[in-house]
Amino acid sequence: MRRIAIISILAALLWSCGGDNTGYEPVRVHRLDRALASGRVETVDSMRDAAAALFAVTGRGEVNAQSVAEYAADRATTFYMPDIEQRLPSLDSVQGALGRVYAILAEKLPEAPRYEIYGIVLPYNQSLFFKDSMLFVGLNHYLGADYEPYGHFPGFIRRDKRAARLPIDVTEAAVKVGYQFSPGTAYPTVLNRLLYEGAVVEAVMQAAGVDEAAALGYPRDEWQWMTANERQAWDALITRNLLYSTDPTHARSLTAPAPHTTLLNPESPGRAGRFTGHRIVAAYLRANPSATLSDILSPGFYMNPDALQKSSYRP
Repeated sequence: MRRIAIISILAALLWSCGGDNTGYEPVRVHRLDRALASGRVETVDSMRDAAAALFAVTGRGEVNAQSVAEYAADRATTFYMPDIEQRLPSLDSVQGALGRVYAILAEKLPEAPRYEIYGIVLPYNQSLFFKDSMLFVGLNHYLGADYEPYGHFPGFIRRDKRAARLPIDVTEAAVKVGYQFSPGTAYPTVLNRLLYEGAVVEAVMQAAGVDEAAALGYPRDEWQWMTANERQAWDALITRNLLYSTDPTHARSLTAPAPHTTLLNPESPGRAGRFTGHRIVAAYLRANPSATLSDILSPGFYMNPDALQKSSYRP
């Protein structure tokens, strides 16, 4: 199981979650991983609904003595649980950060789900998923960039594998579930997508209390590169006729996780379109101070043909 493919939601972060989380009620991460690893169905009873939802997704059938014992003996469980216990002995800082996230989402983005969170071992491609009003987080995805079993991943994925990233991943996932990209047309433009992604970045910044670099998932050197080359990135979008392209591959190339955004510049960090999208959104919010997070996460903003003009964006 050392070669399980783990794909992060975002790129990486080299420093702490950041933000002032004092004054917020922590959000508990229920340790379903520990309960299931015990192998005893009676230990799981207090979280039986969550275990049933997990087993339904993973095809393990009903929750009973046999299925719980089989889960506990599973290769992924026995491989990861000792390292989870060693590397994540406490989730206090994560739970404190999640407390801030949930409070801000409740205040500013009420459509974003704020479900009960369950820590699990998740040997699949995603690091978290929603199911039946519950959020499941694979704690084995957050054991640190120096964790030896992650060594075969490319650096832009591996550096994302730390506990400090978990609250940011939860924030973005909740925002994108509650405020999905809904263009209302089969042919949205690259600009439409960049505006939406920029709005998501702004929501992550405000809810998680992190700066632009952290919300984008950039280490400091990559963020500095994008800042220094902001005008060049914008010029490339214009001169290469990308901004109003309706080719979905262009939008993916600009926003999907990758080591570089070669569509703009071979030296550019991945997902550079999100950086540009957020810079436009930030300019729009400065020019329109009454706009709310709900406003900019709605099609009325990112599908508005006048949104760019109203932002007065000047790189």
